[in-house]
Amino acid sequence: MKLWQLYVKHTDSPVPVPNIAIEGFRRIHLKQGEEKEIEFKLTPANLSVISNENKRVVIPGEIKIFVGGSQPAKDLIEKKKVAEAKIVLNGKEFVIE
Repeated sequence: MKLWQLYVKHTDSPVPVPNIAIEGFRRIHLKQGEEKEIEFKLTPANLSVISNENKRVVIPGEIKIFVGGSQPAKDLIEKKKVAEAKIVLNGKEFVIE
């Protein structure tokens, strides 16, 4: 069994945020040599932060996404044991009700 984890990092948030936040995980059972495709769906809540007004908001800026079998450490990213992607959100901040 392999546990795949999805982490999100807001790189330029105007409010304090965790260094990385786990936003999903999947347990996958694989036989030796077997491959499977896994899918994670990110919602606005997964990409949001808590504002200074204590509201959940999605803010413009850069977000890094990490997927792998452990937390994203620099050496694991360099060895391609954890995949890294970057998205940029444009537009205006909005509140999630």
